[in-house]
Amino acid sequence: MKTPFEYLEPNSKPPKPKVPLGKVVLINFGIMLGYMALLSLDDPSMSGMTILGRDMIFIFGQIALNLLAGLAIVFTQVDHIHTPDRQQLGKALIIGGFLMGIIGFGTCLLHTSIFEN
Repeated sequence: MKTPFEYLEPNSKPPKPKVPLGKVVLINFGIMLGYMALLSLDDPSMSGMTILGRDMIFIFGQIALNLLAGLAIVFTQVDHIHTPDRQQLGKALIIGGFLMGIIGFGTCLLHTSIFEN
C-alpha cells in the first residue's frame, strides 16, 4: 500500500498567491462608511452642497492614499521584501482606489440626497 507522500509529484508548482482585492475593498468601504457616519453627526442643518464638498474631500484623500500606497508597493523594490504577495497587494490597492472612486462618489451623492433639507 502506498503512502500519501508517494503520490506527490516532485516538480509540482506551489499554489498561486491569493489576490487580496476583496479585503482591500472591504476595509476601504468600512473606513468610508465610518467617516461618513461621523460627518453626518456634525451639523444636520448644512446644505447639500456643503455635505457633498466635504465628503468629496475625504473620498479624494482616501483614493489618493490608496493609489500612492499601491504605486509605492508595486514600483519599489526591497530585496528581502519583494515577493509576488507584495506585488498582489500593490495591485489590489490600485484597483481598490479606482473602485473607491466609483463607489465613494455614488455613496457621496446618496449621502447628500438623504441629508438635504
